[in-house]
Amino acid sequence: NRILSATIHDTDSRQVLRSDSKTTLYTQFGNKDVHGNASSFTRWIDGWIYGCHGFSNQSKIADSNGRVTKLHSGNTYRFREDGSHFQQHTWGQVNPFGMTFDPLGNLYNSDCHSRPVYQMLRGATYPSFGSLPPAVGFGPEMINHNHGSTGICGPAYYTADHFPAEFLDNLFICNPVTGRVHRDKLQRFGSTYQCVLQPDFITTDDKWFRPVDAMVGPDGALYIADFCNLVIGHYEAPLNHPDRDRTHGRVWRVVYHGTDGAAPDVRPMADLTQLTLSQLIEQLSSPNLLVRTLATNYLVDTCDAAAADAVQTAIQKNRTAELRAHGLWVLERLGKLNDPLIEQLAADQEAVVRVHLMRALAERQAWTPSRYHSVRQALTDSNEFVQRVAADALGQHPAAENVAPLLAAWKNASPQDTHLIHTVRLALVQHMDDEATVAKLLLQEFDKESGGRIVEVAAGSKNPLTAALILKFAPHSAIDAAIMKLAILQIAGNGSADEIQQLITMQSSSESTATTQLAALQGLTDGLAQRGQ
Repeated sequence: NRILSATIHDTDSRQVLRSDSKTTLYTQFGNKDVHGNASSFTRWIDGWIYGCHGFSNQSKIADSNGRVTKLHSGNTYRFREDGSHFQQHTWGQVNPFGMTFDPLGNLYNSDCHSRPVYQMLRGATYPSFGSLPPAVGFGPEMINHNHGSTGICGPAYYTADHFPAEFLDNLFICNPVTGRVHRDKLQRFGSTYQCVLQPDFITTDDKWFRPVDAMVGPDGALYIADFCNLVIGHYEAPLNHPDRDRTHGRVWRVVYHGTDGAAPDVRPMADLTQLTLSQLIEQLSSPNLLVRTLATNYLVDTCDAAAADAVQTAIQKNRTAELRAHGLWVLERLGKLNDPLIEQLAADQEAVVRVHLMRALAERQAWTPSRYHSVRQALTDSNEFVQRVAADALGQHPAAENVAPLLAAWKNASPQDTHLIHTVRLALVQHMDDEATVAKLLLQEFDKESGGRIVEVAAGSKNPLTAALILKFAPHSAIDAAIMKLAILQIAGNGSADEIQQLITMQSSSESTATTQLAALQGLTDGLAQRGQ
């Protein structure tokens, strides 16, 4: 009942352009399999460029500061554009391709052999072929089907004002196997989104239509990259099959014309380089997320002291939530986000502002006591997204004083808010990896429920000190047999001889079932085998 048009522009005139110079920033990406090409580079407002690492390849990537990151098969990562920092962002997936952000800074990607879309949580591990989950489990899902094929890729999150309101905050997902573009609405459960299947956005009988990536343009139209090939399978047909096309490709532009075909066409984006400073700052309020993102990065790229002052003034005038959220990133990246403004933004009435403030603080190398206090307070915010990014921020800055508030956030979270709970657990694992934090926790007391959860996250740590932490709290807590097996494996693999003997004594006096005892014995022997004993 609505009219959408897709236009395709075809030309035989090709101008070959070459760069004047090349500079190697990061090396060495593996090249064992073309699945593993570095892909999906997406520059975000935090100053990082995010990307996907594909199937099968082994990469060993060094940055200019001498840090080396090893990637195996499907993963995601992020890097600074000056070559100074390269970081693994998530672990696992089979062959991820395509990335998209939403206005809160949540990152989504698609994976061909696990799920069509995930909301990626920093530090989480996702399923891959034959992989076992870590102690805290795999990162949570947001869709319970595969949209009919294993070739899913290229998601786009719609946040613009060109399509009708019912399309806002929808995900468009490409399916080159079936020649479709799927659409999913998002249903919110706290800070967790779950996909609600909608009728397919595009279907066709054109066997050449192979959508592989989608993007919302600065004009609000949906752009779709079409591989345009009869044969795309690498197992189903030989590489030299005559129907494999190595020349053509298409880009489709989908615009909305209303139910009667009379709706106005898309608005072209203004040339940012030709705007005055005040006009450029106004773009931070655009209803189109891509325009806001481009304006944010352009301000940082070209900003001087006077421009930073103008951004701060605009924020203090409380113009729009979008301007305040993006403006605080401009100031943070320029080193101009001061404490008085932080306090103002922490009390902002709009959750999107508080979310981005927590994300910005998470990126800081060091915190003052007041910063720790403000982020811990955000764990009890009325908005679950704020709680979740506060938990993530605390995970980047371990301190024993964070543990009790994180445990409280876990206890108070809705069971349906799987993304909040998993982020809290990941943050606690990072605390278990910090020796100073664990040393202080050994001097503290926790109730039975909290002690059990400490054992659960400590089971996933390689820090030898957590063996003592497990031995302290496990006897007084109700621990799931599978978790206890992992905890025993941790002690046997990393604990001292005295701690291993203490573990054996504790388990020998346990009144658990024979099945539980067998699992414990298996964990003990596996852990000892890891250290050659």
